[in-house]
Amino acid sequence: MVKLEQRQGPLLDWRAFVEALSDGVVVIDDAGFIYDVNESLLALSGYEAHELVGRTIDVLVPEALRERHGRVVEKFFESPSSRSMGQAREFALRRRDEGVVYVDISLAHVNVDGHAWVVASVRDVSAQRESRVRLERLEQRFRLAFENSMAPMIFTDLDDRVVAANDAFCAMLGRSREEVMHEDSQSFTHPDDLGITEGFHRRLVVGDEEKVRYVKRYVHRDGHEIVVEVLKAPARDENGTVLYYVVSERDITEESELTAMLTYQALHDPLTGLANRFLIENRLAQAKTAVARYGGLGAVILIDLDDFKRVNDSLGHLAGDELLRAVAARLSGVARDVDTLCRFGGDEFLYLAERLSDPRDALGIAERLLGALEEPFAIAETDVLQRVSVGVAAWGLARGDGENVIEHADVALYRAKRDGKHRVVIYDEPTDEDLSPKP
Repeated sequence: MVKLEQRQGPLLDWRAFVEALSDGVVVIDDAGFIYDVNESLLALSGYEAHELVGRTIDVLVPEALRERHGRVVEKFFESPSSRSMGQAREFALRRRDEGVVYVDISLAHVNVDGHAWVVASVRDVSAQRESRVRLERLEQRFRLAFENSMAPMIFTDLDDRVVAANDAFCAMLGRSREEVMHEDSQSFTHPDDLGITEGFHRRLVVGDEEKVRYVKRYVHRDGHEIVVEVLKAPARDENGTVLYYVVSERDITEESELTAMLTYQALHDPLTGLANRFLIENRLAQAKTAVARYGGLGAVILIDLDDFKRVNDSLGHLAGDELLRAVAARLSGVARDVDTLCRFGGDEFLYLAERLSDPRDALGIAERLLGALEEPFAIAETDVLQRVSVGVAAWGLARGDGENVIEHADVALYRAKRDGKHRVVIYDEPTDEDLSPKP
């Protein structure tokens, strides 16, 4: 064979050109023998030129790939014009030390004086392949973690519709994957919580938040409510463009129920279920703020059971507790929705009346509470006629800011007891007798 570089003219420039390339170049004849290589190919393969020239191209092909490679070359020679610029393929190049380098190979067909040649351009893509393989493995691990996670998870598109859902999410809702795909969360959200997801999603879209966390309720297929904590964040490409949203959720239904139960217990009297002192003091502070801001009146009504001790002494403490529960039920039955009834301690109840326009409104409420207890109670197979005394103190307008309203109601209650019991007394300025020690 005549070496290409021994010919005169343009091929001398060809040699200079291919040696300047960073890609490896190998020239093969139509029989598959290596005719020439450049320095980049030698550096890539670890061979010397004399170890390659004159040998078949198989010397550079790992044994496991030679059959496939032979078919590619054969097919190329059958119709070289169809790929005159070559076709890039990821392949493996066998090095002199038996190692393997992953490469892209582009094949081109050249005719010189009636001779057919294949010029192969070989580019090392080991680093890119390693990165891709690493990324594929990460994606596979992420997919496995997503699919097998005990935490309910979904991916949503830019319109916040589900594009992927794991088994845990479907199980939480009692729905199949087909039923949740391409739906937005409104399809499963409790009617009272519609808009929560949309509001937080909008904050992500406009960039107010990088991630959001919120609580909402779903409706299970069987109708029961599910309380979930949602963590939502965007997945972005290298340019920062949002590709989709990753949503991880946690079923906190039991936790929420326990919290509600503990909160209720902390704020309510265990015997009667009414508000306790802590809760009524909080409600009273809110009521004072509302009157100061919007005007109107508020009132505290103290209700004390007359001669309650005789019930405990004659019928026992269990009967006394039963009577307290029955009194609480009667008072609750006539209470307004905007007001709060509290067991203030022992046999004393406090009623917080709000949104009044006249002090006489408070008197009307007090008389209604008094009237609710007129009928006897059936306690321990005994009819018990339980009387009460009531003290009323209002605040707002010209009646002050309510700072000492409970003390004022207590003064009025003392007057009701002093003046014969079973009556309602409204507070006015105290007398010396009011301020003297109570018996």
